Amino acid sequence: MNHEPMLLPIVTLAAESPRESERRTAQEAVNDFLRRRGMPFPQLIEHTSTGKPFLGQTPNIHISISHSNRILALLCTMDGSLPGVDIERKGRAVHKIKHKYVNEAELRWLHNYSEQKQEDLLHLIWCAKEAAFKIFSPPDASLLHFTLAEWQADMDTQSGSDWLLEYEWQSRVYTLRMHWQIEPAYYLVWAFYENTIV
Repeated sequence: MNHEPMLLPIVTLAAESPRESERRTAQEAVNDFLRRRGMPFPQLIEHTSTGKPFLGQTPNIHISISHSNRILALLCTMDGSLPGVDIERKGRAVHKIKHKYVNEAELRWLHNYSEQKQEDLLHLIWCAKEAAFKIFSPPDASLLHFTLAEWQADMDTQSGSDWLLEYEWQSRVYTLRMHWQIEPAYYLVWAFYENTIV
């Protein structure tokens, strides 16, 4: 699968709050996606009780949405797979909360890199686990349920698809291949789970 997220600037219109502008941008992006594929539009983005977005009129289309630093990332699938995307601005102090999402094995791996590369990797791990969270929605909302099972990070490149992330739940292990990008202003990670029975 080679789908990539659509990235859109979030522009706040007069009399709009930032949250309203994010919602409007996501809604416009989804309807543009539907229109380009000859699907019925406009369609309202709805949300499950856990906050996961979905299209009630088109259940075979799955969507994932993330926003940070005035940029919105939208990932849509029509093949039955579940998408997860996360975008994070550079400069967020994710190292201060690493105990909430990085396990001991991942910490040992991080120590193989320079301080600057560790900062990049902490952001990418955060985004990877947030993207996975959007797919699986663990009941206790902990990112520590997700583990980087296989990773290689050629930090001389700005993108890759060489991380495997595992999620263990009720004696079953689910595996995701994570795609990542490092851009001048943000980090972006996305994945698909190709079996919709979770």
